[in-house]
Amino acid sequence: VFTGDQAFLIEKAVAELREKLLGPSGDINFITYSGESASGKEIADNASTYPMFSKKKLVVVKNADKLSAKEISALEPYISSPSPSACLVLVFGEGKKPKLGGGKNVASFDFSMEKGSAVSAVREEARKLGYDITRAGADALIGLVGEDLQEIHNELVKISIYKGEKKTIGPEDVEALTKKTKFADVYQLINAISRKDKRAAHKVLGELESAGEEPLSILGLISWRFRLIWRAKELQEKRL
Repeated sequence: VFTGDQAFLIEKAVAELREKLLGPSGDINFITYSGESASGKEIADNASTYPMFSKKKLVVVKNADKLSAKEISALEPYISSPSPSACLVLVFGEGKKPKLGGGKNVASFDFSMEKGSAVSAVREEARKLGYDITRAGADALIGLVGEDLQEIHNELVKISIYKGEKKTIGPEDVEALTKKTKFADVYQLINAISRKDKRAAHKVLGELESAGEEPLSILGLISWRFRLIWRAKELQEKRL
């Protein structure tokens, strides 16, 4: 069972499993399903059949949280007695905690970003590309694209192409080469509203509208954020 909010890490884990289990025969014995449309019986039947030209097969169910309770129940007999020639991976969405039997037959892995580890994750990703990003550069990148490692990786690849032989990435490189996401714009808008800075708020709002963002969507994000702040204030007053 794979859970967590970092789809980039989940995809890498699946790719490593595929390489380790299947090697050159990867295409034939690598089967994927989508939880929105797959049936538990179909998944179990496929995992139970012998692989072709290999000792193993890998069956991956993406969006497994979309499987209904009925389909999960259809999978439970297989989970209790899995095929020794198959590896079944159920990928659950962010925040989902599946209730499955199977005991020792089920291993769970959480691919979430640990609190406070975003900067070190950015710097590690840069090192894998052969570059060193400063602490200020990492902070700037997170501020612009958020903490999704796929987005971070994509931006670091673009920056590395531009930097070439210059192996250090600073905040000026990030700000010059990274396009702001709606994440950054909305938070800038919220901060401007909090400061009662009308000029900055109008500027960011104009950028969002130019990017084609729907007004009701912007309003919804602002409302959501202030509800969180309001709720946090209530909990703080109750010393919770």
